Amino acid sequence: MKQAALWVVISSFAISAWAHICVDNEPIHHALYPRHADKSVIAAVISESRGQETEGGFTFVHTLVVQVEGIVLDRNWRDQRTAELSAFHLLWPVDLVASRPGERVFLIVRSDFPKKGQQYVASVLPRRGENPPRVATEAAAQRIIEADLLAQVQAEESARRLVALLHELASILTSGGAEAIAPLLSHPNAEVRRSALAATFYATEEDAIALAIAQDLGSFFEKGAGRSCLSDPESYCESMSRLLRTYFFLDPRSRRWGSRWSEEEAVKHARLFKSVTVHATLSPAAMRVLERVP
Repeated sequence: MKQAALWVVISSFAISAWAHICVDNEPIHHALYPRHADKSVIAAVISESRGQETEGGFTFVHTLVVQVEGIVLDRNWRDQRTAELSAFHLLWPVDLVASRPGERVFLIVRSDFPKKGQQYVASVLPRRGENPPRVATEAAAQRIIEADLLAQVQAEESARRLVALLHELASILTSGGAEAIAPLLSHPNAEVRRSALAATFYATEEDAIALAIAQDLGSFFEKGAGRSCLSDPESYCESMSRLLRTYFFLDPRSRRWGSRWSEEEAVKHARLFKSVTVHATLSPAAMRVLERVP
């Protein structure tokens, strides 16, 4: 899972210039937060991606046209078989799912946003199964999505897509789901292993996984990409930013007032941070980098 990120993409042309404010896929547990029960979950097939463009390596789809195959969770969904959904502010997750016609997806959709009468895609997720059941709660919808994404993980061979799937799964993975991804903890690709560690630890809080993450952090700063972050701990470090997108629960923003999601999540992240760092042997400079908002 990754924490939702806000991006500003600035594009310059010979005649005009514009800034595009966009966001990543909203994390599933945030999009389907029971206290904000305002988003529906739709099982659909993409018919058309209108206004698709790429700027600065980012992909955007202005409007998504879909054929609705099922309504998993109804939160003010307009009962349509063909729907046109706004996706302009969504940074399309190209490693996770294509935007081409025929792709089967779960869409987490907010109605009457950004203005009344519109339906906005908060998250787009790949879908493998057919005919998912309709459920009454956000928690039940999360379980349906978890089961489908786990089936995709177990069939996936691409390391890049495995990382993307694990990032999405991390926030909603159950202990049973953690057992299903256990083989990935020894995957030959380092990013897959790290993503599997993050998802497993968030689901189980097992001390052995905390120790493995602590060892990974030590290696990251001692002989990995994190070494470059230590030369100037007060400067922005891209390597650290990427690491925190995987180990999202270590991100100091997620547990600090003004940027955290909720008190409950902040408490959990503080607990996980302590569980990992108590096992880690890190220099004072590394700790300053780890605790600094990137």
